[in-house]
Amino acid sequence: APDRIGRETECTPPSKLNENIPGYIDALIMRCLAYDHSLRLDKAYKVADVLKRETILPTPNELRKKRTLITTASYVLVALCAALFLAISFVIMDKNNPECVLNVSLHGLTAKEGLQAAVEDFCEKYSKVEIVFADPYGDADVFVYNASSAPDADEEYLAVAAYDAELIYLNLNKAFEKGIDISGIDSAKDILPEYYADSYDAFVSGSDEKFALCGSVSLYRRVQRDLVGMYRVMESRAEKVPVALAVAEGLSGDEKTAAVKLFEYLTSPRGQEILFVNHEGLIPGESEQYEHFFEIYSELLFIK
Repeated sequence: APDRIGRETECTPPSKLNENIPGYIDALIMRCLAYDHSLRLDKAYKVADVLKRETILPTPNELRKKRTLITTASYVLVALCAALFLAISFVIMDKNNPECVLNVSLHGLTAKEGLQAAVEDFCEKYSKVEIVFADPYGDADVFVYNASSAPDADEEYLAVAAYDAELIYLNLNKAFEKGIDISGIDSAKDILPEYYADSYDAFVSGSDEKFALCGSVSLYRRVQRDLVGMYRVMESRAEKVPVALAVAEGLSGDEKTAAVKLFEYLTSPRGQEILFVNHEGLIPGESEQYEHFFEIYSELLFIK
């Protein structure tokens, strides 16, 4: 009926117009004429069953109150479940957030800016862990070292964190200024010993003729930045040198948990990207970032 549209009112119960109408007929008519169609009987056989059995159905108002009660109870239950879930999550998070000082020994890892950024990122999640960089040759909980100087470590947590390689960097600007012909330099053997600089500063800005530098992959981005377009990078040794990451033996409790968490982080794609790709660093050991590194620094593909 048009006069019911938007008013959401129920019809007057038939029993108020005629008190002789049975209760089951009264309730049935009210259900069949309910404003909310979802409260009506949706099948003819259901109406027939009510008439046959003389079943007194709950009225639309009664059903509406019941729905409200169920909805409220559902909201309360969901809220309780959510609160319980959060409580359990906080317990788990707290359990997985060890509290300790973790000593990390670096021997063969020169990516200091990248390492600092990675540590800050790690500590955002594990806020109770304090990381201290220990003596490269002293006792520590986590070791980063090149293949030639392995410490005592628990081999259960041992992985290649990165690769390094010995490269030859040429300062083309300095060579041109000194009148040195580098057109015939195709490999390390073509560079005379007297042309090698003793330090990075001498290589970049020295007044002598030392235009070559033998150094790590970690110098590559510095050379790119300091000698824009005026450098060449060459292979010195064919093989890459692994830089390993290990957890020390004998750790327990929070120290062991924190060390393993740091180990997992530094070998993950995120940790490797921050450590080696986004900052001056070595070649990532993790396969995804290994490929990513050479996509970005295609000039170094000769050592891949």
